[in-house]
Amino acid sequence: MKRRVVTCAAVPALIVGLSGGITFLGGATATAATTGSTSIALVDSATLSSQVIVSGTLLNSAGSPVTAGSYVYLRAEPTNEALDNLSGGETAPIVAVGVAQTDATGHFDLRYSDTDSMRNFADKAGIINLDVYSYADGDLHTYSFSAVAPGVAAGDKPESVSSALKLAPSVGGKKIASLAKAHGYISALGGRPASRSASVAEATATAEPDEPGDETDDTAEPTDTAYPVYPVDSSGPNPGGGGDTTDQGGTVCGMAGSTSLGTKIVTVGEAYVSNGTTVDFGYTTGSNSSLGLAVDTGGGFKADGTSSVSSTASVDFAPYSGTGGVQFRTKFVYKKFKTQCMYSEPTYSVRATSYAGGTYPKAIAASSTPSASKCVVQKAKSVFTTNTSSATTFSAGVGISADIGINLSSHTGYSKNAQLKFSFSKDSHLCGTSDYPGGTPKRLVAKK
Repeated sequence: MKRRVVTCAAVPALIVGLSGGITFLGGATATAATTGSTSIALVDSATLSSQVIVSGTLLNSAGSPVTAGSYVYLRAEPTNEALDNLSGGETAPIVAVGVAQTDATGHFDLRYSDTDSMRNFADKAGIINLDVYSYADGDLHTYSFSAVAPGVAAGDKPESVSSALKLAPSVGGKKIASLAKAHGYISALGGRPASRSASVAEATATAEPDEPGDETDDTAEPTDTAYPVYPVDSSGPNPGGGGDTTDQGGTVCGMAGSTSLGTKIVTVGEAYVSNGTTVDFGYTTGSNSSLGLAVDTGGGFKADGTSSVSSTASVDFAPYSGTGGVQFRTKFVYKKFKTQCMYSEPTYSVRATSYAGGTYPKAIAASSTPSASKCVVQKAKSVFTTNTSSATTFSAGVGISADIGINLSSHTGYSKNAQLKFSFSKDSHLCGTSDYPGGTPKRLVAKK
């Protein structure tokens, strides 16, 4: 099977496919040694038939589509384990794993250029931290999310990314001239505005045959070795220190400067009860929560997608009964990082890197019980347990405004690792706010 590898010379692209390795911002090359034995030649997503990982639309500061042919990159970020262990003098690289161009409406579809290699970027739970990155029309566009690595059975998958994702400029319309000049909008691989198909046709395209032994064992476990950590000094690669030629540099786009913000209370579940009903919530080892991530590109922190964190311990909350509701809250460790790319100004991000534990339930007044009309009867002495539903996303589920000026979102899917259990001592009704309890109810409400 042949695949089309797009290569291009002397353009300030984020990454283009090169036989010698991966070219990062500013033109420096990261070889297999600097990416944990993972060297990925980028292939235009439009030429691939594999699963679309994320779709979306790029909009300019006026809310209109960006220029057709703008480049959009899918990047693998460091794993949570790598970030959690990152010292202030070390750097973890960011690796591009997919590329696409926008159409006339600003739409893009991103696929992995090399699906088999993606397991090298997964953490021990099989989760990959990803982001969408583009400098379209001179504005930075970013969005972070997580996904399950191909071929890995994850017990509790992250919240899926919407196919209607719309990315407006990440700096609120403010241009960063030095960034735009260094690696901004590329009109076309051939040097002039063109459609996706035209620009790809004008590029140097080579057929790359599959090599013997390319097949990967689908049962292999994630190695968590894709992100080696390097000291920030002349002895190893570091952002901004790539040298004058592409073979002198190392990792020229990465995350460094870890600063701990301590533990933060995060809402991971919610339920509402009436007299005669008791609810239990368990958040066990392997439970996965998609937690809000914030980025500061020059105008203060703003929400910019999510990262997924798996619990490494179990907590069972005390049973709750009476009337009204309860939020089940626990703690995660949050840290601040500096992202630095060659020739660019640094940006900063804040995200959860690990699970801390603890139980911090918060009662909700009965007057705040949401309306729920999708009801079923629960007879006395019956029990209902949900472990296949998607829970509500709490828009302010992470209490971190004292540190960055805003609170962040949280979402935990109910699974075998995180589940709600309702026990009824009298005849009652159990209702969902958006669907019946056995479907995707979002919020569950017990009524008389």
